Amino acid sequence: MIDTGILLGVMTELSCLILLGLLLTKIHLLDEKGSSVLSTLVVHVFNPALIISSVLNGGSESNDNTVLEAILCGILLYALLILIAVLVYMRSKASNEETSICKMIMIFSNTAFVGYPILRALYGDFAVFVFSLMHLPFNILIFTYGRALLQQGMHKKITMKDLLSIGTVSSIIALVIYFGNITLPDPCVDFFSVLGDACVPLSMIVIGASLAGVSWKEIIRNRSINKVVFLRLIILPIILAMITLFLPISQFNRELLVISGALPAGSMVVVLAKEYKANDALASAGVFSTTLLSVITIPLMLSLLL
Repeated sequence: MIDTGILLGVMTELSCLILLGLLLTKIHLLDEKGSSVLSTLVVHVFNPALIISSVLNGGSESNDNTVLEAILCGILLYALLILIAVLVYMRSKASNEETSICKMIMIFSNTAFVGYPILRALYGDFAVFVFSLMHLPFNILIFTYGRALLQQGMHKKITMKDLLSIGTVSSIIALVIYFGNITLPDPCVDFFSVLGDACVPLSMIVIGASLAGVSWKEIIRNRSINKVVFLRLIILPIILAMITLFLPISQFNRELLVISGALPAGSMVVVLAKEYKANDALASAGVFSTTLLSVITIPLMLSLLL
């Protein structure tokens, strides 16, 4: 069971870091270029280091069954997310472009920037490793199914580089370390730990910086955004919590699945929307809205459901 007090404390700390990023941007100590550089470092250096550090520091906290179960749960999770998104928007009156963006907001969550810090604080290092394995399908689906939603007649070849993103590679490395019972020298463990520790504050500061330029008046008036935000942050975790009651899985993986449903939309939705010129303003509004409101909804939903 999740300790609500710890969860509220974690979300308060993360909120303060988000506000710090917002403040740094407002007083011009952090600009768009600086925020972009920080984001790149988080994605390509600090997040991978956190995943590897999590198995080096917490590899003895669980067993092989939990790890293998998490991988199977991840496959089931993304199959369910796609099914739910398709059913919800089956008879949508919105344009195909708008519907595609909303489906992506429903399916792809911010596992790294928001999920990892929360899990590390609530469960410890090993939970980050297990969670990264549960969300391995993300890295494949975002470049296959996600692109298929946005292409609209465009044909861009999907390369092996797209599928083997740094997040996927670091998870595979962590998996090899875990099942191979590989022990690294203490200086190496400390090196990855230091880099991993930097992931949490920097990722929150980047989120805060990205919120600085949002026009909330336009977001509030957009019915599509209001609908998908409600579905993503409130309805989705409830649906997943109900489904997990019927699954023969551990309580630990059940909680990870529910947390997956409660997370805000992932920033990759915006990246791909910009790449395909598919209403990236709508994608940005959805990601920003779910990120900001998740500070309130995550403690609320997890305390109620878990």
